[in-house]
Amino acid sequence: MIAESLFGKTLDQLDKLVRELDLPKYTSRQITEWLYKKQVSSIDEMSNISKQTRQKLQENFQIDHE
Repeated sequence: MIAESLFGKTLDQLDKLVRELDLPKYTSRQITEWLYKKQVSSIDEMSNISKQTRQKLQENFQIDHE
């Protein structure tokens, strides 16, 4: 099964995703900054997001810059 990509999601979509994963609300803004401003290629590079949160994201998502 291919994991869903975080890249391409809007802030509203990321807000919903963060709520569904029971993560802190501010996480969606952190993800947005990493994806679109810093253009990271992996969730592991999101260093200001807790290790537990990054693990949860990795279990469900990937970063697929198209």
